[in-house]
Amino acid sequence: MKISFLDKLDQELEKLKRLHEKHNQKQGQKRALVGVAPLRGNSLDTQWVAAMEIGSPPQEFSVVFDTGSSDLWIPSTSCQTLTCMTLRRFNPSRSSTYHQDGRPWSINYADDSKVSGVLAKDNIKVAGIMINDQTFGMASVNSGSTAATGVDGIMGLGFNSNSEMGNVNTPITNMILQNQIDQPIVSVWLNKAVDQDAGLSNGGQFIFGGVDPSLYIEPITYIPVTSTKEWQINIDQLFIGRKELSLSSTASSAIVDTGSSYILFPDYLATAFHRAIPNSQYDNKLGWWVPCSLANSRSVGDLTFVLGGKKFSVPLSDIVILKSAFNNYCLSAIDSWQELAGHGGQSGILLGDLFIKNQYVVYDYEREQIGFAEKVDVAPGGIGLNAQNTAGSVLDAVRGTSRNFQVPTIVLGAVLSFLFGHVF
Repeated sequence: MKISFLDKLDQELEKLKRLHEKHNQKQGQKRALVGVAPLRGNSLDTQWVAAMEIGSPPQEFSVVFDTGSSDLWIPSTSCQTLTCMTLRRFNPSRSSTYHQDGRPWSINYADDSKVSGVLAKDNIKVAGIMINDQTFGMASVNSGSTAATGVDGIMGLGFNSNSEMGNVNTPITNMILQNQIDQPIVSVWLNKAVDQDAGLSNGGQFIFGGVDPSLYIEPITYIPVTSTKEWQINIDQLFIGRKELSLSSTASSAIVDTGSSYILFPDYLATAFHRAIPNSQYDNKLGWWVPCSLANSRSVGDLTFVLGGKKFSVPLSDIVILKSAFNNYCLSAIDSWQELAGHGGQSGILLGDLFIKNQYVVYDYEREQIGFAEKVDVAPGGIGLNAQNTAGSVLDAVRGTSRNFQVPTIVLGAVLSFLFGHVF
């Protein structure tokens, strides 16, 4: 059978058509989407705040992005305490997409704060990403320390297995299942108060689904998670200056927690650390004090963690809480679990924002690992915002800070917001 040139052309065109359709199907299955949530910091580097929206029409709330917990909750109108009355509360009767769940829940946090209420379902929007039918807690009781700072609730970024609300998917799990982010990762860049403008509006960003190469220097060192519930990793070595601090077998692991402000050591390690600082002092009620002059001194050296064979440091100037000065002494931002009521027996290390703000950190949910890279201290031109997707009431907080996000071929969403980290 003789095939003409036109027949061959038709066959090739048909092949190209099928390939094109197959490509479109794959593209439809994988939506290249990254959400950027700009943050606002404070002068003590104890809180970075970000916003989210719940319901239809949207009701806006400020929440903690907390990798140390796995649940989402906000106050509801059923909470009538003085604490709740100072916060924004979710009104389910004003949302057309609200669904009642009714199961009770309660959470006790490490700083002794407590919240409880009933579960509900609604659409939420964070970092420009819409999550449908997200289960969350409506708090009718809130004795949390977050309330004292005007922060409404907490958005947990931990694993599902760490949820205290039962069989509930976390927001990040639903982002992945609903194909709303390009990669199952969250990356974090926190700006220090000393690097921010007077308004403290350029506080950093959480990136859902990607990384921003302009915010770190290659390579990213990945460390496998050692817990099935928490973002916990092994520590190879620990130094203050050139002096190595001995790590016990139980103190050689650390939880990397965006919901905590400082660094917590077991008691023996906190003592060894501060004894390496000349003239440091201990107070039974307030904890460790260090000379305020340490903030401008390089004589002792940095606090350095060796992770995956690479060094990641915290300058000792960052541990001096200058606004706590008394007789030329300042409180230390590194403390012992012993100072936290009911947690004196803790044997591991907690790496809060004091550590995180000095690195670029990537939480990888699929491979269950945490990545660390050298942080670029000041982002060129400020943080990129997508004004179309921002919450209008906080737009002025970051007005004038614009930069294009440096990741090609992705669709970006940004929601302005507030973020608070637990102050332990």
